[in-house]
Amino acid sequence: YVSYANRIFNALDMELPQPRTIALRSITLHGTPHFDTDGGCDPYFHVFVREAPPQELTLREVVDSRAVLGVQHVKNADVIPFELPKPLLLTGDVKFCFYDQDNFTANDKMFHFWVNTAMLDPVENHFTLTKKQLDGAHKDKKDELFPASFCVTVRFNWVS
Repeated sequence: YVSYANRIFNALDMELPQPRTIALRSITLHGTPHFDTDGGCDPYFHVFVREAPPQELTLREVVDSRAVLGVQHVKNADVIPFELPKPLLLTGDVKFCFYDQDNFTANDKMFHFWVNTAMLDPVENHFTLTKKQLDGAHKDKKDELFPASFCVTVRFNWVS
């Protein structure tokens, strides 16, 4: 969000851009987080949108990937793809939270990130966030939970 604020202050003359809608197609984790004793994880995610008006703090869950994709154990994978069976329409402030499912203890929150769809590059249909840009993962300085090159790519289509 720091880069969003900088863009609003410097490039957009303090004007918030008009809301735009995207159709989320897929999310790919590049590298395997290490949250299970065998060095792998059982990843899933939730997507939340901020309720209008913008100053409202309430978030509404719009998808739990377990319900549409299930959960599979992953170990030593270069990529972990999450392909949605149908696009998910998202507008405004969107929070993505990733978890590791555990059978005998509480699920672990691995990381999360926010995007505002109005601030996405209008000529691109994807964005990638590095480990340093992911809340939670950025704290793993010794690469014990996430590989040093860990990143997340989100792919979408613009909705007219």
